[in-house]
Order: sequence, then C-alpha cells, then structure tokens
Amino acid sequence: MSQTIQALESAALLLPAEGRARLAERLLASLDTDPEVESAWAAEVERRLADWDAGLLDAVSWDEARRQMQAVLREREGQDPDPGVARNSRRAGVL
Repeated sequence: MSQTIQALESAALLLPAEGRARLAERLLASLDTDPEVESAWAAEVERRLADWDAGLLDAVSWDEARRQMQAVLREREGQDPDPGVARNSRRAGVL
C-alpha cells in the first residue's frame, strides 16, 4: 500500500463515525457503476416503497432487524437461529 493511501486511511480513521460514513459513501459512489445494476436497485427501492405504502411491511427497530439478520446468517451457517426469526423476517421487510 502506498504511503499516500496509508496516510489517507489513518486520517479517515480519526474522523467521527458520521464523517467516516459520509466518506465511505462518497468513495463507493465514485466507483464505476453498472447501469443494469443501478436500474435493478432503483426498481427494488420502488418495489419496497410500494409495499410499504400498501401496508405490506411492518417497521422494526434496528435492534430487532439486526437480531433477525444475525439469525438468518446463523441459519445459513448451519446453526440454530432464534425461534421464529427467519420465518418472519421477510414480512418485516428486513430481508
């Protein structure tokens, strides 16, 4: 890794969380994007918004969403998920 990149990384890691998030977002946005992927994401956002507007999704707290995602990951790794989490995750709009 070049010294410039190391210096930038060190400086970035000193930023508060909000600043690091904003920097990460801008860096990711600067990468080449595939128009098909961007179009697919835009369609997915519209679909999810329509589902929300139609009352098909329930809102969950970040703690609950995180718990559900961790349960799904445990299930994929062959571990027992928390009871009832994976089967309800899609209804809640988390997965």
